[in-house]
Amino acid sequence: MPKHEEGIGFKELECMNLALLARQAWRIMTRQASLLYKVLKGRYFRNSTFLNAKVRSNVSYGWQSLLEGNKVLRKGVRWRVSDGKSIDIWKDPWVPRHTDFHMRGTRRGDTRWVSQFIKEEPWDRRVIEQVMDLEDANKIMAIPLSKHHIRDRLIWNHTKSMTYLTCSGYWTTLDLKRNGDLQGGVVGETSRGSVEEPCGKIIWRLHMLPRVKNFI
Repeated sequence: MPKHEEGIGFKELECMNLALLARQAWRIMTRQASLLYKVLKGRYFRNSTFLNAKVRSNVSYGWQSLLEGNKVLRKGVRWRVSDGKSIDIWKDPWVPRHTDFHMRGTRRGDTRWVSQFIKEEPWDRRVIEQVMDLEDANKIMAIPLSKHHIRDRLIWNHTKSMTYLTCSGYWTTLDLKRNGDLQGGVVGETSRGSVEEPCGKIIWRLHMLPRVKNFI
């Protein structure tokens, strides 16, 4: 909501709320050794991943908020392949695309882990082509692999640093809203309501630091 309409300068407060929630979700998802992650996994997504956690009834307000942030992360998070041992071919986001990072082909055979596509000379084309169609096979073969033996990691696809930034999440959320992919309200969203006096306009005319006006 812009300043002249008594807002705080953000074009879409709902989208900013979601971007901030996604920031918290990102911190938890990328710190799997933390106590908070372990507690949440044991309670809410024991047989799944944080990114693929499902909505359930009778859950805490905090968990509902994190699931709202997950809506944003699903549009930009993918796995960066290293050894492929942590990545499920069919369930996890790992194939670089513009809008979706999941495998689109039909599952064939017993191949499940990306590590089954990797050999000493990066990708095993023979195995990949047995399971994937030509288009998907070419996309996989184009993914660079690390020469160092490090673990796969989750990255944010929309920044050069590959780390989630709130501003990047904001623009991603705007795209979701424009495409009609935001269903329901944001947990904790503040209603504009109606006001009798234009107090917001008065606040923005005061001679004080902008951050103080935001706090008010």
